[in-house]
Amino acid sequence: MFGKIRTRLTIAFIGLAVLPILFLGSFIAAKTFTAAKQLAISVTHDTALRVGGDVEDFIRGMVDHIEVVTKTPGLHNLSRQKQLEIMRELLAFQSGYDQMTILDPLGQELVRVNRLQMVNGGEIGNWADQREFLAPLQTREIYYGPVLFRENTGEPYMTCSVPFTDPQTGMIAGIVVGELRLKKIWHLLATLDLRPGEQVYIVNHEGLVIAHKNPSIVLRGTQTHLGAEPDNLQRSHHPDPLGDQAILGDHHIFLGDQRLHIICEWEKRHALSLAYRLMVVIGLGTLIALAAAVLVMVPVVGNIVRPLQRLATTARKIEKGNLTEQAEVAGDDEIGELAHAFNRMTAQLHSSMTDLQTEVMERTDIQKALQRELLINKSLASLSKAMLASEDIKELADEILKRAQQLTASEHGYVGYIDQKSGNLVCPTITAMQGKQCQIEGDDFKMEFPPNADGTYDHLWGVALNSRQPFLANNPMAHPSSQGCPTGHVSLERFLTVPVLFNDQLVGQIAVANSPSDYGERDIDTLERLSDLYALALNRDQGQQEKEKLLSDLRQSQKMEAIGTLAGGIAHDFNNMLTPILGYSELALTRLTPDHELFSHLQTIHQAADRAKELIKQILTFSRQREHELTTLKIQPILRETIKLLRSSLPTTIYIRPNIDPHCGAILSDLTQFQQIVMNLGTNAYHAMGDSGGTLEISLQEIPLSDQDPLVTSHGLHPGPAACLTISDTGCGMDKTTVSKIFDPYFTTKEQGKGTGMGLAMVHGIIRNHHGHISVYSEPGQGTTFKIYLPIVSEERALTESATTGTAAGGTERILLVDDEEVIILMLRDMLEYLGYQVVTITSSSEALKMFEERPDYYDLVITDQPMPELTGGELAKAMLAIRPDIPIILCTGFSESFTEELARDMGIRAYIMKPVILQELTEKIRAVLSHE
Repeated sequence: MFGKIRTRLTIAFIGLAVLPILFLGSFIAAKTFTAAKQLAISVTHDTALRVGGDVEDFIRGMVDHIEVVTKTPGLHNLSRQKQLEIMRELLAFQSGYDQMTILDPLGQELVRVNRLQMVNGGEIGNWADQREFLAPLQTREIYYGPVLFRENTGEPYMTCSVPFTDPQTGMIAGIVVGELRLKKIWHLLATLDLRPGEQVYIVNHEGLVIAHKNPSIVLRGTQTHLGAEPDNLQRSHHPDPLGDQAILGDHHIFLGDQRLHIICEWEKRHALSLAYRLMVVIGLGTLIALAAAVLVMVPVVGNIVRPLQRLATTARKIEKGNLTEQAEVAGDDEIGELAHAFNRMTAQLHSSMTDLQTEVMERTDIQKALQRELLINKSLASLSKAMLASEDIKELADEILKRAQQLTASEHGYVGYIDQKSGNLVCPTITAMQGKQCQIEGDDFKMEFPPNADGTYDHLWGVALNSRQPFLANNPMAHPSSQGCPTGHVSLERFLTVPVLFNDQLVGQIAVANSPSDYGERDIDTLERLSDLYALALNRDQGQQEKEKLLSDLRQSQKMEAIGTLAGGIAHDFNNMLTPILGYSELALTRLTPDHELFSHLQTIHQAADRAKELIKQILTFSRQREHELTTLKIQPILRETIKLLRSSLPTTIYIRPNIDPHCGAILSDLTQFQQIVMNLGTNAYHAMGDSGGTLEISLQEIPLSDQDPLVTSHGLHPGPAACLTISDTGCGMDKTTVSKIFDPYFTTKEQGKGTGMGLAMVHGIIRNHHGHISVYSEPGQGTTFKIYLPIVSEERALTESATTGTAAGGTERILLVDDEEVIILMLRDMLEYLGYQVVTITSSSEALKMFEERPDYYDLVITDQPMPELTGGELAKAMLAIRPDIPIILCTGFSESFTEELARDMGIRAYIMKPVILQELTEKIRAVLSHE
């Protein structure tokens, strides 16, 4: 039925007429109904507002009577009888109250009068914990209680409390409490002149009806549910069961914390009666207008449909393939334009068919490109999973080569990375481009292609590496770089390679060869996308290697720190043991003549102890607990002494050949560090020669350095004389790679567990701090030669520094000597008494403080040890300086990591001496302190 255009047009035209009429009628009806409803709501609100004003005036007017009573002068001081009379008069005058009560400031009833029953004295109660008393007492304002109902009658009432004050003190003198009868509100509602279907009632804040024209509604406890707006008012037991067939108006009365709702309800059948009648009239008018529109539209539709029927006949002929058929043009209206359009469509049909075929072909090409893109994305996703699952760069390179060959349809290829140290192109995976022998097998086997001396790469594979741009050759044998392919290499028909870059740094290469068709930009783009992922993997691999190296360095540094801590502890104990040996041997030598038979023995003991003292300095220097002291040194005696020490520590299979120039000048150096250089290089020479032995040659000579000497121009030495120390061995030697790394921290050629790799690094650091230079020459099997160049100081400086030492000078001052080591304190006492001083010794630091407190001016000087069991030397010095700020104090210690010379000086300690104590040093420190130098 609806397939006919006549039917559809008829329905359409009718619809165009009907819809406006329906819309207009509905709009007028809706506006009329809405206006009537708003008027009814306004009326109910006005009624609720008017009634609410009357109710509020009634309640507040009744409370005003209580306020008048509370303003009675001296109400709280009146007698109980007088107060009782006032309350009775108020009840007689106002019938709105059933009971009146006067409370004192503590809540105790003073007077209570009830309209309905007698009150005797025994019924007087306490209101101290009731809201009627507490609220006005705290706020000093009128309190309105909740609406309550009497048990016997069911009538509502409200408690009102009014405080009154003492005019002299301003304090609360009492509270008057009245029970207000709300039944009078019922009479007020009963006298209202309401419209038909309209009623007014009052509910409290809990929704309970407290006043109604019909008292039975209140007496049976009718309950309502109050919403935010009057329209949201719901009823569970409503006064009139109207359901939702009423319009509501609501007004609130606020009495302190209490809230009463004045609700006006008007039945909709009365409130909207006029609106209902108007809507009937509007509906009838709308139906008449619709009938007239239908009668007009039927002939109009017939005139429109007939030309369309003729045009449909022509279209069916064209559908059967008769493209010569022409549509009849009946006029110049829209139907005539449609006929012209049919005629033009026939002429353009062949052209449209051709265009359609072309578009189909283009869509096919796009589909193929999308399929290729999908394949590339799947490959990248698979590579990403492989990259996350494994950190083995060979496994990832194998997977990348596999995907590159698949995406470019290539027969051969390889994937490699650039070794950042050697620059070699390392290929962990490659196809058999030179036959089966070219196929990489095994986990550790890699094929490497080294660069030229200038860092460039040869052959076809080097073009992309040199230019850092993709390179393709679909006729590679005609390219100049194809020359030099090794014998047996497969014939390259096509070749494509892209460099792998990370942050513009060359890190690797991907190459493919021998695709069945020419390579193009699409293949370059594919390999570049694979190279981006490969670059991330190479960067991660390099980062992991650096992380492992840093962890290894950290473990080595922790070992060195532990060794340093142990060395510091050994140095402390060793210094305490050396102190009496050096001290007593020095004292004994001062009391013997050189021709005494014991003189040479004691001198040997003193020299050995002094050598041990220097060894302790080496330990402290190694543990970084002692600063280096650069002094002018004559190398020859130190070198001979160090050679003796080496001789005793090396096996007899190693022959030491010294060649020391006696005329070589002095250098500015630290004795301990210089010995450490010779000992480390000598020990390394022994390890290079092994137990089979060899020759260790140690020579010293003075050489001149000119302005043009390479040591001056390239290595920072100053022109002038320099000491050249040469240490060479006949050991196994080293290759160039090892020589380039020997001065790196923690690098060692020894097997695991032998050596820390810090020896030569420390030697290099010491020589650099001495403003010198070290060079090394070695070849595998030809031994190794180290040459050390150190600047020589002028003769005037050497003579000046050598003249600073003098003879020991004593004195007669009184010295308090404190040390917990019995042997050390006895030795120091003998040394000081030998110099002429008066010495008081004590081994307890706390006892020493007590002695000093008793006679602080008795002592001229205090010498104390630092580490002691009760009070440390620093704590003892601080306590003594608090008693006598000018007392000179010398602190003497074998080793203290936390208490330094700078800290001692900041505390006021005059001098700081390291054990073992030498007589000359102690004498100079004492005289300097006592002379305030």
